[in-house]
Formats: sequence, structure tokens, C-alpha cells
Amino acid sequence: MAVKGVQSLATGLRVLELVSRHQPVGASEVARLMGLHKSVVHRALITLGEEGWIRPFGEPPAVRWVVTGRALSVGSAFAAEAAAREQAHQLLRQLSAESGETVLLSVRDGDRLLVVDAVESTQPLKVTFPVGTSTTVDLETAAGEALLAGMADAEVVELLGEEAARAWFPRRADYVRRGYATQTHPASPLWAVATHLPVAPDGSAAVVVIAVPQHRCDRASLERLGERLVELARITRRTG
Repeated sequence: MAVKGVQSLATGLRVLELVSRHQPVGASEVARLMGLHKSVVHRALITLGEEGWIRPFGEPPAVRWVVTGRALSVGSAFAAEAAAREQAHQLLRQLSAESGETVLLSVRDGDRLLVVDAVESTQPLKVTFPVGTSTTVDLETAAGEALLAGMADAEVVELLGEEAARAWFPRRADYVRRGYATQTHPASPLWAVATHLPVAPDGSAAVVVIAVPQHRCDRASLERLGERLVELARITRRTG
């Protein structure tokens, strides 16, 4: 059975949105824009005011409403994250231009990795991971290892389980030393190098991956890509 939303909450959110767009604005105008009775809109405005999302502007009977810093802080948080994502995209573009390879930005989605941005190689034969591609967090991949290296111990244990996490922790020292993880299995047609990168105001980590067809790469060139990846990612963190 479908779960119905809370109508009063939906109304309140629509009122808040209209106040932010048309402020300072009165109850009558909001009611007209929404096609609702003025009394319904008035109750929503009073509730939003009591909760600190909006405040009255002017004197009765011509009271109008404007948003407060609390509402603006929500928008600011979204804008900050959007700016961080744009900065990460610029990193992807530069890495792809320099390497000639596909570069991905993936984030943790539960126990999986989700591709949220990608700049594809312009070469005829290339690695392709469309945005929205979801893969398991695999310790044998550069992306999986880089993600885990950027997570707190407790998060790693939660994701892998106690035994697997304890077995993996000693391997993290090599990642810390280099700043990146590599994927160079001889039997795999796909090689890769990855590092973790904070891309949100709360510091949550994403993974930047350079994906290379094996025939176009050797271990030495992959290590050089890793060093360049770390260098540019460090600049991104510093200026973010």
C-alpha cells in the first residue's frame, strides 16, 4: 500500500518556497499564487514563523513575510555542495585532458559505489562508466580501496564486517604512503588508479578514478598518473 505524504507539510513547504521567491509577500498573494484559501495559507505562515523559517515584515494589517537566516542556511549548504561538485568536475576535466583517459567521480551509496560524474576519454577505444552506474565496494579495485582508505575505522568495520576490516587495515598504510590505490590485475582488461576526495560540506568522501584499458598502460605509467592525481586532488582540497 502506498504511503501518503503529510498534506500540511507539503503545503508549508510550498508556502516557504513562494515566500523565498516573492518576498516580502503577504498571505493574500501567496494564497492567490497557490490557489488555496487565505486561512490555510495564514496558518502555514504562522507555523513557519513560529519555527523560525520566516519572519513578519511591516506592521498590521499590512504584514508581509520574508525568509530568515535559518531558511537561507539550507540553501547555502546546497550551494556549497554544488560548488564543491563543480570544483570536483573541473578536476575530472583536467585529469582527462592530461591523461587522455576516462575519469570518474563516485560516492558511497550504502554498500556500493555510485558514479555521479564522469569525463570520458576521446579515444576510440575507451573505458565507459555512465553516470548512475553502481558497483560493489570491492577491495580488489582501486576505487574500493580508495573509498575505504578515506573512511573512519568504524565505518570500514560496518561496511566489511569485523574480520575482513581487520585483515584490510594493514594494507591501508601503503595507500597512506602513496595517497592513491592502483588496480593492475594482469588478467583484467581494465586498470585504474584512484584517490579519495572530500566533496561535501560535511567532509564525506568521494572517489576520483582514472580508468585505463590495460593495453594502453603499464605499471610505471599508472604510478605516474597516480602521482598526478594526488597532486591535483591536494590542490582541490586546499582551495575547496
